[in-house]
Amino acid sequence: MPATAGNTGRKYFFNTLLASSLHSKNGLRWRAWDFLVALGAFWIAFSLSPHTEKMPAVWYMLTVGGLYGFLLSTVSRTCGVPQPEHGITTYELLVTCLLAVGMSYFIFSAIVGLTLVRTYGRYIVLVTAALSTIGLFSPRFFLGQFLMRQPLGVMIYGAGSQGKTCARKLLESSMFRVVGFLDSKEKLWGEQIEGVTVLGHIHDWTPERLRSANVEMVVLCVRTSLIQANAEQLAGLRAGGVELLTTGALFEQYFKMVEVDWGSLPLLASRPFILHNSANLAAKRLMDIAVASMALILTLPFWPLIALLIKLDSKGPVFYSQPRVRRHGKHFMLYKFRSMGLDAEKDGAQWAKQNDARVTRLGRLLRLTRVDELPQLWNVLRGEMSIVGPRPERPEFVSELSKKIAFYDQRHLLPPGLTGWAQIRYRYGASEEDARRKLAYDLYYVRNMSLLLDIEILLRTIPLLMRGSR
Repeated sequence: MPATAGNTGRKYFFNTLLASSLHSKNGLRWRAWDFLVALGAFWIAFSLSPHTEKMPAVWYMLTVGGLYGFLLSTVSRTCGVPQPEHGITTYELLVTCLLAVGMSYFIFSAIVGLTLVRTYGRYIVLVTAALSTIGLFSPRFFLGQFLMRQPLGVMIYGAGSQGKTCARKLLESSMFRVVGFLDSKEKLWGEQIEGVTVLGHIHDWTPERLRSANVEMVVLCVRTSLIQANAEQLAGLRAGGVELLTTGALFEQYFKMVEVDWGSLPLLASRPFILHNSANLAAKRLMDIAVASMALILTLPFWPLIALLIKLDSKGPVFYSQPRVRRHGKHFMLYKFRSMGLDAEKDGAQWAKQNDARVTRLGRLLRLTRVDELPQLWNVLRGEMSIVGPRPERPEFVSELSKKIAFYDQRHLLPPGLTGWAQIRYRYGASEEDARRKLAYDLYYVRNMSLLLDIEILLRTIPLLMRGSR
């Protein structure tokens, strides 16, 4: 699928330059940008303020403005303000930007207030916040729109089942353009797989030819060991400026998930789990106790009203308890405000669904706002759950899914949570296939669990609650 002549070199150069600028594993370039945005917003707000008779000294502006810049660049990462290539919705991008600016200025105001540096008028506060929000949102939005029209060209090496899975995932994303497959089996050459053509052998494609087809990345999708000649050819592609990733690295870096449909290689070849880090687990437990205690204090006054509404809406108890599976496969009783009728499971355990007919009128509102899950704060205080973690499942479903889905039990290496990476990255699960898809995100969380990731997940849950997503 060669590109048109004349435009190819210019387009490749521009796309490659843009990709190298944006596709940063740790987002360091965007953190630097956020720092400069905050510093500039602080400086411009002072410059334009009609109430500022004399600009403060340069050292003051750099020091205090730099503090605000540091806070914004750090908090924007924690709030999950995305990079353009992540394909996030405009709504979530805007909400995470507003959340990051609000939290940053709150912390900044507390610090400068406690240190008695000075207080700032409403004009400076509003202009700084507005410019910061625009600076965070605008470049990510417009570059994201551009990347959707100039997707990253990808060639898949290996047209087997692993390659098919990879192709399906890449084709779902507007940020990638699958140019073709490469495979050593001559009988496949010219065939269409997942709507993508097998374009020949890896030896037929030099770095120059890949660049002429606007291919920036080759994804390695083979189960068996590479023969030396093929390995040397792939190494030559990387030396020639073409990015080379394994399927596991691609999914974890770009999609923030650990895909296991093609076997154990992505898990075995990646870095080890960090669950034995006692400092991480201790920090997580302290955050659980602090957040759960605060949430209980703030919400307990409303519990009697919720209980009264439940009793008026339908017959039955206010609270509902159900056995669930927690860390290391142990069972516990999970508590909720009842949102279903008394005969909800007369036919046995069933998957909960969106628009479930078993849900009461009030229950729909409770579930939409997640108010029904408030009693689980008690489970968190007891140490049976965490604020953030994989969703706790019922023993019947766990027993069934563990037999059908590889590595399903790995999600029980951490306590289950009220919210989690899978909950914010995938729709509400209501089937075995949903459980399989969500496991990929659960395993990413299990591998990368940290206090900062927990805070990011908590903050990114807020826009979902505001939108009424479950």
